[in-house]
Amino acid sequence: MCSNRTWLCDSKTEKAICTAYGQGHYITFDNKRFTINGNCEYTLVQDYCDINDLENGTFKIITENIPCGTTGTSCSVAITLYLGAHKIILADGHIDVMGTSSNVQIPYITRTMGIYLVIETNIGLVLVWDKMTSISIHLSRSYQGKVCGLCGNFDGNSKNDFTTRSMCLVEDVKLFRDSWKISSDCPEVYISKEPCAIHPYRMPWAHKMCYIIKSDVFAQCHAEVDPEEYYEACVRDTCACDTGGDCNCYCTAVAAYAQACSESCVCVDWRTETVCRCYPKCPKERPYFNEDEMQCVADCGCLDNKSNYYKLGEKIESCNICESCRVTTKVDVLTSQLSTVPPTLKLSSSTLSSTGPTITSATSTKVKEVSNHLIPTKELSETTTNQTTVPPSGIPQFIMEKHRALDKIAEAQVSTTGRASATPVSTPSIVSLNKTRIQYASKILISMEIFGLYAS
Repeated sequence: MCSNRTWLCDSKTEKAICTAYGQGHYITFDNKRFTINGNCEYTLVQDYCDINDLENGTFKIITENIPCGTTGTSCSVAITLYLGAHKIILADGHIDVMGTSSNVQIPYITRTMGIYLVIETNIGLVLVWDKMTSISIHLSRSYQGKVCGLCGNFDGNSKNDFTTRSMCLVEDVKLFRDSWKISSDCPEVYISKEPCAIHPYRMPWAHKMCYIIKSDVFAQCHAEVDPEEYYEACVRDTCACDTGGDCNCYCTAVAAYAQACSESCVCVDWRTETVCRCYPKCPKERPYFNEDEMQCVADCGCLDNKSNYYKLGEKIESCNICESCRVTTKVDVLTSQLSTVPPTLKLSSSTLSSTGPTITSATSTKVKEVSNHLIPTKELSETTTNQTTVPPSGIPQFIMEKHRALDKIAEAQVSTTGRASATPVSTPSIVSLNKTRIQYASKILISMEIFGLYAS
């Protein structure tokens, strides 16, 4: 499950998953595995399965497979989702949306999660595409026994997954595959030998690279997901990928196992700087990689409660038609809020005057209370007015940096001799607080008031 730009694992999920990845590998909703090759478009899954009423359905997902490499293996290069009045095409790392003749409107949202593009509908269907050759289709239990295609019928029985378009159960995977062709004119694809037999020189490298699946990197997942079939698929694909994109074939195969582990609530951080790195290394001046903009940035934007992304400075319309706001950094927000702090703590010309400002008893009490809580008296007694105290732990650095200007408040409020400013203050007297304590107490008090943590 995706929440707040993060994958959350729920072992009690109500969705089943069908996966197509790499060089023609498929895992049905009922967990039946098979590998096919073909140069055609095939129906992955649809709910148009009633042979007496083929017009009654809501969605259809089609994969376009072409040969990858010279060994005859094939992979998915495009996915088409028919969703009511929308035709959504996923190809070349991009998404295109077109209309259909249907008048049925089915809401959906798209988002980017790392290297994946996610399409989430309100009918219990979620697609997760890696922008290359892999796709995972998540279906809610409400579709159990109501779908058909290469992903099977989702009835809990993997033995009848090879059901053809005409609802006949077959044993031959080729008969099953061909029944789900979109066009009968597609050419046949033949494989005379296994890819590693055709390219034996690639076999040692393939075994070495793919061993990561069996290694300690994935050790915590081995008991949950058998690595053997994923390892064999990885070796096969790595040998087959001989026309460029060698690393893509390898990384896709390993990512398929990592995804299966994640679905079993075992999350493995297997990518490194040298192994299938997802993102470029960002420079110091732009240290963050923005997944929505797909580039290194100095500061990121934000998401609203509907997962819509907004860049810095972009205007956001509020739910209240009379309100709107703009995306800013935390420092910008704090800067604007400092103009509305209580008058007794506000930096002004009077504050910087030699006589100093008038400080109310209530404010003095707050300052003393906060400062005593944050900075032990013993520590402060050892601090001279010419030394800088390290900010208390737990205080955000951006708040402390933004409050440096408030040091001048303390300068005006407490003289270097420790005497009070021109206007006396009622008990508890602020004179009893030294300069350093007032500096930090004032800063933290303002921060608390700004963020609503301390009543004014």
